[in-house]
Amino acid sequence: MKYQQATRDDEPGCLVYCFAADPCIADHIQVYELWENAETLAAHFDHPNYHNMRELLGKYGLKSAVSRKHLITKSAPVYGSDFKASSSFD
Repeated sequence: MKYQQATRDDEPGCLVYCFAADPCIADHIQVYELWENAETLAAHFDHPNYHNMRELLGKYGLKSAVSRKHLITKSAPVYGSDFKASSSFD
C-alpha cells in the first residue's frame, strides 16, 4: 500500500506503520503504528498521508473501527543473553 511506504518515508518520527490482513478474521485488517513521540503523532494527523488513508478506507465501506493509542514508559527485550524469556523490566 503506497500510503504505508509514504508515511514511513515522508513523516518524521514514524518508526513503524503497517496495515495487514487479519490472519484469523477474513474481513478485518490490523494497523500497527509506532511514533517517536506525541508531537510526531499529532503531525501525522495533519499530514496528507493520513487524510488520503482515511479516504481510501472509506471507499471500501469501512463499517467500524477500534482505535487505541498507548503511552509506553518502559521497553525491554523479551529474551536475555541466555535466550530465556523474562517478564521483568529490570
